Amino acid sequence: MREGCELVPFSVRSTASRLIDAVFPRAYALVFQPIVDLSPLMKTEKAPHSDTWQWKAAPAYKNERLAYYQRQLLKKGITNREHQKLLVAQLIQEAGSLSETTIGDGGCSFGILQYNACVHHGMSAKNFLAKPQWKEWNDWRYQLDRMADMVAERYELYDGNIKLVVTHHNCPACAISPSDPKWGPIGRKYYGDVSKRLGLLTTL
Repeated sequence: MREGCELVPFSVRSTASRLIDAVFPRAYALVFQPIVDLSPLMKTEKAPHSDTWQWKAAPAYKNERLAYYQRQLLKKGITNREHQKLLVAQLIQEAGSLSETTIGDGGCSFGILQYNACVHHGMSAKNFLAKPQWKEWNDWRYQLDRMADMVAERYELYDGNIKLVVTHHNCPACAISPSDPKWGPIGRKYYGDVSKRLGLLTTL
């Protein structure tokens, strides 16, 4: 450096801005304006039922019904995710079609929850569903509402013991007397069959 020469800091901003202001007065605002983060404005939509247990590879209508059932369980205060999973697996065990009109082999039980018309009303499932006073049972939402009601009652009855809650639906005596030599094995088998369905379920 020569003596007497003053070192002036180089400034890209000042040099460039003077040049742009002279040639393109309005360009400065476009070139040097601050970058705005627009990511908060970009909304991402969740996949349908992404917060619920879903049946892998099942038709959409089945997962729609399973999601509805889980929402009803939440309304009843059943928030334990693993308990919800077992209760969903139970529906698949009862009637894999998840159809409101499915009638069991014995002709007594019907629908998604396999409600036993012979036990509760003394008539076959077919005759029960044909009665005008019970026409609401032909609606899958109504059936799942009733299933959620039953589960909530049993949840309270068994103090949240999900194994007994699940077992009761198929065999009340098995849940009430799980150590009984007659009823115990039946209850354990049913619960085991439901548990085998857990592998079918996933969440996104």
